[in-house]
Amino acid sequence: MRSLAALLIQFSFASGLKFLLYNPDNPGASKSHVILVDKLGDLLVNAGHEVVTYMPYVNEVSFANFTRKSDLLLYKVSMDVPKFAQNTNIWLRDFEVTEIAAWMKQLGDVATRSCKIQLEDEALMQRLRDENFDFGLVEYFDPCGVGIFHKIGLKRYSMVYSTQIHLTHARYVGIPTPTSFVPENTWTSASKMTFMQRVWNFLANVIVEPYVISSHISGFNEIFNPMGKTVYDLMAEGGYIFINTDEFVDFPKPISHKVVNIGGIGMKKLLSIPQRLPAEYQKVFDTAKKGVVLISFGSLARTVDIPMKSRKALFEAFRHFPEINFVVKYEDKDHKPLELPSNVFLAEWLPQPAILGEIFC
Repeated sequence: MRSLAALLIQFSFASGLKFLLYNPDNPGASKSHVILVDKLGDLLVNAGHEVVTYMPYVNEVSFANFTRKSDLLLYKVSMDVPKFAQNTNIWLRDFEVTEIAAWMKQLGDVATRSCKIQLEDEALMQRLRDENFDFGLVEYFDPCGVGIFHKIGLKRYSMVYSTQIHLTHARYVGIPTPTSFVPENTWTSASKMTFMQRVWNFLANVIVEPYVISSHISGFNEIFNPMGKTVYDLMAEGGYIFINTDEFVDFPKPISHKVVNIGGIGMKKLLSIPQRLPAEYQKVFDTAKKGVVLISFGSLARTVDIPMKSRKALFEAFRHFPEINFVVKYEDKDHKPLELPSNVFLAEWLPQPAILGEIFC
């Protein structure tokens, strides 16, 4: 976080920089990716810079109504989207390597086709070029932004990771990835590994992970080829790499001067501001004898999509802790479980800052 503060101080000395944030609204995209880029945009606006969030969307807008301080530039991409990419229930997937690769390829194909349409729209490219942006930000899951930056002549930009950086990506930007103790976060979870775990970690790093990543970005390489670049070329030419993790709780690993950890960005200031807890949630806290647990699995892994048998087992487990109240994000208020334990409270939307502020007070 000190590195980020220093970086923002550097930006603050350059008054009136103009930033372009590539923040697409694609089918299958996660809200957390969009929200993180928006949050960075808000911080830059607060520092006195001009920020434009460029949001191409496929067929329908999903994330345009999010609260953001930057100027919003929408661009509609009309095209057919495979049903597989539109309707994905994470809880029903086996997450075999081939299935993950197929899923990533479909999401990548949608993003690639959208990217090709954007890059071929000379009026759009000229409009962005005429804005004379000073700096660009793009989230890694849809790297079309680096291609757009290159085409409009924007040479200063950075990558943003809403998760840990994949080791395949890390190698291409010059970060060592010794597989003897650095786990590939998608496939392994231990920093102290047995011999066989190290063997699997090695195979995951040199075979499995590149295969899955390639299934997602290979299409981008095809459309960037006329520019004489690959996705990894353009990623490596970027500046800082913003990673949404906290280095003090992450796995020990080699790092680079280009890496800026931004885990929990904005939360310290947000939690320092008194938040008014809505009455219904205040009652939850007042009736809890041993505390409150907040449960939210994110926008892709929706609680309402958990298979009924597993969902019932989850709520029944909460019943065994009657002195603790559980607040659960549940995305469909019209289809709540019939037999809900008295210490479980469901809501489609949660005032997370207020709840977290109450928990950590």
